[in-house]
Amino acid sequence: MCALRSSVLIAATALLTGLSIHTQADWYASFSTEYQPEAQSGHYAYKPLLQYTEGNFGTYLEYVYVPRNGLDNGKNLTWQVEYKWKLSESSSLKLVHEFDRTIDTNTESAELTPKFYTSFDNGLKAGFELEIDYYLDGDFEIREIEIEPTIKWSQSLGEGKLNLELEAPTMRLYSNDDSIKDFEFEEVLPIIGYDHPLSKNLTLHTLLELPYDLQEDDFDTIITIGLGVTF
Repeated sequence: MCALRSSVLIAATALLTGLSIHTQADWYASFSTEYQPEAQSGHYAYKPLLQYTEGNFGTYLEYVYVPRNGLDNGKNLTWQVEYKWKLSESSSLKLVHEFDRTIDTNTESAELTPKFYTSFDNGLKAGFELEIDYYLDGDFEIREIEIEPTIKWSQSLGEGKLNLELEAPTMRLYSNDDSIKDFEFEEVLPIIGYDHPLSKNLTLHTLLELPYDLQEDDFDTIITIGLGVTF
């Protein structure tokens, strides 16, 4: 029964591909390494990714492998599908559906995230993302809803592009777990990224994430370096 429900879930996700129009299509592949110095185990994560975009439609498949000393290695597979609508000259809505399978524990989960953004001058964009966790191991039920107010800024710098992002603060609006409070601030997340083109189709990506857990009063550091190719 769980396998059947999972198949239905994947099929419903795939229906979003019907919204795509016939425009220029692009394939993109990348391999990145993530490093978390403060992690108790599994400091490194390796992430191959394959992405396809056509017009306002996009989808990608990502595999995450986390080797851990003396523990079971972490393995996760993510399939994401998204579609973007232009609401006005400066505003847009993007609907993102993500399906995750944790291979180690043989568990499945899914979330639906509407993303509303308004663009301003000089590469500035502001909005919010509403993350809705609604599926876990064959059970369709809204488990948690979070809102992420976000500001993004991009600007050319040297031969590449500098990308700054601030999610502040992430707030849990609802949880079906009675032991967890609703309407509670969770995290502030600054992100600094730089994309440096190495050739026409090859790009070096660097990313620094500095999440601050408001509940635990604790900072973390996540450093990601990757190579991406468009073909």
